[in-house]
Amino acid sequence: MEISSKHKRAESDNLPDLEACPFLGLEQDSATWLAYPHPANFCHAAKPTCNLSLTYQESTCLTKEHTGCPGYINGWNGPLPEMYCGEISSERPARNLILPALVAAVLLFTITGWFAIRQGWVPFLNGEGDDTESALAVSLSQTQVTENALAVPTQIRTQPPVPTNTPDIQLTQAALAALNSPTPASSPTEAFTPTPAPPTPGPAFNIPFGPGEKYLLHQLQSGESMGTLVSLYNTSNRAIEASNVLISGASIWPGTVLLIVPGEKNAEALVRFRVVLLESPISVDDLAAQYSVSAEDIRLHNSLGPGDTIPAGRYIIIPVL
Repeated sequence: MEISSKHKRAESDNLPDLEACPFLGLEQDSATWLAYPHPANFCHAAKPTCNLSLTYQESTCLTKEHTGCPGYINGWNGPLPEMYCGEISSERPARNLILPALVAAVLLFTITGWFAIRQGWVPFLNGEGDDTESALAVSLSQTQVTENALAVPTQIRTQPPVPTNTPDIQLTQAALAALNSPTPASSPTEAFTPTPAPPTPGPAFNIPFGPGEKYLLHQLQSGESMGTLVSLYNTSNRAIEASNVLISGASIWPGTVLLIVPGEKNAEALVRFRVVLLESPISVDDLAAQYSVSAEDIRLHNSLGPGDTIPAGRYIIIPVL
């Protein structure tokens, strides 16, 4: 992540401190944080510090709602509760893996060398070279074999031939008869119990969904701007701002997921939504209670199926009341 995509609380002109929790920061720099949900954002009110879930960053830490966070009000008095913890950031160095990797490499090298010696892949070496006579002399001295022993011819032990099984003609004919016989009727099986339909998958980027298929999600790519989206979807800046929860005056960074209503330019006719990425399965009723909206509104705007549980890894739009 480049420095240009980070903010310093003391130097930020575009992102007021009141919009973000003062305990939010990078793991090694509590004064710097990312202005959009990212695994690199940590809560420094917890001991030890811990990165936050993307959902909680979006709903609380990066908004004025952080003033209602229990950690902001009273402190966590210890580790961050598991329900707010996020995945380990890919930017954190894997220092704890260095020593196990070195130990594993040394152990592998030792086992390989021992096995090579046992198999005779490594020749015995002396100071003059590894010619056949020297190797033979070393071998004889180690095993204390006399010259007379060398004169005794080595007995060649041969393995008796492995008998082959002669096929039983009667058994072969019986097998052919079984193959040509009609297949017996299978026994009746138990009544089939239908499996409930799986939950509706989340909307793909740039694919219309919702009532009348008037919504779509767009993930901002590098080089795109608000003007790019206005031209691409025949909409307006105010309409995009009215449809999304955006931090006033802050830049929109690549990777941000926005709700777009193609062809709509009238901001007053639009409903504002919060775009949420579910990190774990959750019921519709629990999600509605978490954001203080009705379960019916969540089902309507997201074209949810009859299932009660929404799977992890999909985007959901939540109306902002």
